[in-house]
Amino acid sequence: MKRCPTCSRTYTDDALSFCLDDGAPLLSVGGDAPPSFDPNATLAYPTPRDTSQQPQSYPPPPSNQSFPPPQTPGWSPGPTSAPYPQAARKKSALPWILGGAAVLLVLGIGFVVLIAILAAIGANSNSKTRTTNTSSRPSGSNTRTSTTPSTGTTLVVRDDFSSEKWPSDNDENKYEDGQYHMHADTGNFIVLLGPDQSDYYTKGRTMRVTARSVDGTASSYGYGLVVHGSMKSGHAVGYAFLIYTGSDPSYAVFNLTGDQNKTLVKWTSSSVIRSGTNTNQLEVRVKGDQISYYVNGQYVTSITDSAGYEDGRVGFFTSNENPVAFDDLEIYK
Repeated sequence: MKRCPTCSRTYTDDALSFCLDDGAPLLSVGGDAPPSFDPNATLAYPTPRDTSQQPQSYPPPPSNQSFPPPQTPGWSPGPTSAPYPQAARKKSALPWILGGAAVLLVLGIGFVVLIAILAAIGANSNSKTRTTNTSSRPSGSNTRTSTTPSTGTTLVVRDDFSSEKWPSDNDENKYEDGQYHMHADTGNFIVLLGPDQSDYYTKGRTMRVTARSVDGTASSYGYGLVVHGSMKSGHAVGYAFLIYTGSDPSYAVFNLTGDQNKTLVKWTSSSVIRSGTNTNQLEVRVKGDQISYYVNGQYVTSITDSAGYEDGRVGFFTSNENPVAFDDLEIYK
């Protein structure tokens, strides 16, 4: 019999030399001497030890427990080669120089063109003259506007009728309320010429006057300005530039001959003429043998001095017994 000195386990098989549990050398127990060794003896192996063990069980994980998905570690390649440092490229100033030169060139050209346009406009405005030579102009074409006389800007006469220089008989023709009132007999017309003074002559001059129907009734044959007027055999002759302020406002031009008046521009409708008691500004411009007519600052027609009057006094024309008031007569040269 043998015993393990470590775990004290005993073995009856004397052939064992080591403990089957811990491998310690076995010691003989009792006075029996070990048997002689027979190499040919059949060795009996001990019963094999059961080494199988039940696997340890663990409680299952909770059903609601979630596990993060497996993560694949990211991969970023390292630099295969370190770049060589490059020297900073020096920018050329040539593009800036060329761009600045181009801008200056464009500005210079624009400035020259602007100066040329302004010069052309100034030359055109200084040299523009009107030489219309027509006996009539269709209604609606009278669109020229004027605020100053084209024949000159030097004022020769401003007659506001504050002093009595024109004929007055205190009946048909009279000064009233700082204006000069005129009317004719029924079915007739009347022409009165201004003072026989050089300032009232019309050659190469511009004449302006305001006029209105006192009671709003249109004069049968119109009213207006007379230029190049003179007396011939007791009758006034010259050119009469007239307007009619009735239901169809119109203008016309007549050559007063003293016996048989001639129509130079027949009655033509115009929207620039004001009717009723409204004031109309009448203006006649004489330049050479060309005589132009303006109403309320707008050009309406022109004639040529075909009768050869050349000069004469300014005068007023009205017709029928409805009074017309004239005021603020101006003559420029």
